[in-house]
Amino acid sequence: GTDFKVMDSLVRNNGGPHVIQTFVSLEKSEQIQIRGRTARQGGDGSYSMVLIDEELESIDISSEQIVQAQQNGTLYATIDRNRNEKFAEKYQQIAERVCSAKKVHENSMNFLEALQTN
Repeated sequence: GTDFKVMDSLVRNNGGPHVIQTFVSLEKSEQIQIRGRTARQGGDGSYSMVLIDEELESIDISSEQIVQAQQNGTLYATIDRNRNEKFAEKYQQIAERVCSAKKVHENSMNFLEALQTN
């Protein structure tokens, strides 16, 4: 990542840099990393997310759910829950592909061994 060095005293005196994230990170660790760019080495800074509906819909949050979550004050919790569910789905798909690749590899190795012994 990139650390921001604040050279402008006006920015420093007004709370430091402000980072605006405009997309939903499928990995929470990525969001934490982005948020961490704001206040490095003891400096001040702030962070916010500004998302269009389509970004939230990409993690299966409908427009109606967005409005309801905003009214209930649960928008971030809803984003976090849906992001985690999407990540778990993606992880499961990758795990299944790895398992399938292992089987193909084992078959290939067995075939190669048979060729070498005969």
